[in-house]
Amino acid sequence: MAIVEIYGKKLEIRDFICSNRKYDEIKTLPSVRLYVRVTNTCNSNCKFCLNCNNKTISHINKDRLGDVIKYLASKDILNAITLTGGEPMLNYKELNDVINYIYSILPNIRISISTNGTNLTKFLEFDNIDKIDAIHISRHHYNDKINSEILGCEAVTLEEIEKFQAKLKNKNQIIINSIMMKGYLESLDDVKIMCEHISKIGIKKIHFVSLIDYNEYSRERYIDIRDVFENATSNQNFYKDFDRYRKDFCECHTYKYISNEGYSINILARTVSSNNSDYIEQLVFTNDNKLITGFDSDEVLY
Repeated sequence: MAIVEIYGKKLEIRDFICSNRKYDEIKTLPSVRLYVRVTNTCNSNCKFCLNCNNKTISHINKDRLGDVIKYLASKDILNAITLTGGEPMLNYKELNDVINYIYSILPNIRISISTNGTNLTKFLEFDNIDKIDAIHISRHHYNDKINSEILGCEAVTLEEIEKFQAKLKNKNQIIINSIMMKGYLESLDDVKIMCEHISKIGIKKIHFVSLIDYNEYSRERYIDIRDVFENATSNQNFYKDFDRYRKDFCECHTYKYISNEGYSINILARTVSSNNSDYIEQLVFTNDNKLITGFDSDEVLY
């Protein structure tokens, strides 16, 4: 790993990209993604979430965030920024202001947003909606009622997502993030039904992700996505694209799914074997305006 000094601390920073071969790596320049936790407050109550019990109300100090962004950019290690929470769209006006401020510093930085779909149509009022790289919407079932049950709130419906998608200029902007777990999405047949539903509303990308070992609920409902997709290509709807491995930490397999009506869906199937690594690939700017080395880290850098 590359050793990079950040705010006076020498840290091991990821300096490779995933390989198409297991236990291999492809060397590259060291880089990190900055996660900005706009708020800890969330209207969902997902039982598998590390953040489910945090309801802290606070506000981002844009000047302090700006200092961090400028500093990381000066180190040539900042590759992208993700705005997350809690639920960042609970205060969509502040989120819009934060996005505008980031673009005023780095006009070409890639920005993505993670949301459960709250206040979804308010994105259309954002000043830089067309520049945002991706809007990741958490949706863990094709049935609206069951999805709301999993999220623990009245979640955005497929119909509402369809109406929002129709108004976006970039039809590739929305990515559906689905956690696979026992009792909900657990088989290749479930994957097919999910893909059929999102294809009908115009969405072209979906990420299926394994549960991370955060608590007993996650362990009880864990499904190995590799087992689900093991024989996917024997089904006429699935076509294998490529594989990516990060040593023994995680692996991703991508597919094309062709719906029954002929629409193409890009699938990413990601299995995480561990939530701990001996290097840093992400930094987190918290809702109380600290820079830390990971979501569950207590190491404050700034």
